Amino acid sequence: MKIQKRSLEVLFEVLKEVKGLKLAEARIRDSIILELAGKIDELVKSRRTVFETFCTKNEEGKPVPDDNGQFTFPTENIAEMNKELIILLDEEVEIKDESKLKEFIEKTDYEPKFGESIIIDNLLKLLDEKNTTTEEK
Repeated sequence: MKIQKRSLEVLFEVLKEVKGLKLAEARIRDSIILELAGKIDELVKSRRTVFETFCTKNEEGKPVPDDNGQFTFPTENIAEMNKELIILLDEEVEIKDESKLKEFIEKTDYEPKFGESIIIDNLLKLLDEKNTTTEEK
């Protein structure tokens, strides 16, 4: 199943809050979580690359962090940086084992933050569409 990178972190948090599983289901959940963790690490690195590309730099071309160690961005770079971030977050990644994903999402104790329920609903819709397509074959 392919999902957008923007959904990875929410799905990761949702799955971490699935409780009451027997060993076999817990192993499936944990293998999905580990797969997501690797994909999230790649996303974080890619996002950092975008930030480093568009942030304020010194004369040597190295990022200049603020007093809190955060990137700062020249106003003229923000629109282009946001376009690059949207492209990055819209990219799709493959989730190898989605066999129990819908069941796990529906069992979670996770309390979605504002806007996350939309991401979760979209994931459920994708899973329903995939199941409908599979059943038709």
